[in-house]
Amino acid sequence: MQRGYLLPEGCKDLNDVLKRKQKRAHYLLPKLPNQFAQLPKGCGLLIRPRKQPAPLPPVEGEIIIPDQTTVSQLAALLSQKPFLIVADLMQMGVFANVWQLLGFETISRIARKYGFVVKKAA
Repeated sequence: MQRGYLLPEGCKDLNDVLKRKQKRAHYLLPKLPNQFAQLPKGCGLLIRPRKQPAPLPPVEGEIIIPDQTTVSQLAALLSQKPFLIVADLMQMGVFANVWQLLGFETISRIARKYGFVVKKAA
């Protein structure tokens, strides 16, 4: 116990720390607050608050587009660089390049992020 002062409170050796980490993996999220109160200080779960999505900007304008549009055309309509649109698509879980066609729903979500409302061309 020469280095016992380095261990979290309530843990007498590294095996206790490892066992508690393994137990953490088995907890279910709805039960976290009650079980968190039972664990010793320092060896417990690390609870991080969820990030709130950023509020959408006010609507600046309206864009009329066909049913499908490429990323580069959308970037030109929104006055943005194509790589920014690709980055936004990646955050949404859509992996696309500059020349790939996007569906109307995806286009409307991206455009709304930049303050535009999208309508389909007739």
